[in-house]
Amino acid sequence: MRENVSNHGTQMLLQATLFSRLGLPHMANVHCELLLDCYYGACPVDERIRAIGRRAFTMSSGGRYDEAIATIEGIDAEIHKSLKYHQYLVLCTGVIKFKRAIRRYALGPPRISSRKLMLQQIQLDSMRTFAQYSQTPARCGPLVNAPRP
Repeated sequence: MRENVSNHGTQMLLQATLFSRLGLPHMANVHCELLLDCYYGACPVDERIRAIGRRAFTMSSGGRYDEAIATIEGIDAEIHKSLKYHQYLVLCTGVIKFKRAIRRYALGPPRISSRKLMLQQIQLDSMRTFAQYSQTPARCGPLVNAPRP
């Protein structure tokens, strides 16, 4: 039986999640930093990784995507040996990169040159014309080999 079981990490992560969902990302970040600074040795590895992930998500919600990715990539390489932790870190990095890509696209779609836009319009018009003529029934003229009356 274990004595001196510390649940500070779990409690602080729960509070960080609560503050994050209430719309107070600064308080969530403070709780994660407090966990990592004061209780680093007393909490299990998975709680430390979740605290780092939560801090990275808080940074990404503020628009600091590069800093968030650098925070996750700054984790010790020994942790990546465990498949569970490696998958969590890859998931966090992927979500942050995906959020960054969505934000970049929302700020303005990539510019298309006028020449490319014109070619796309021509292709679209030709496809519409082809579709229009392919849907109309064919009107045949008199048969060539038909006997004349």
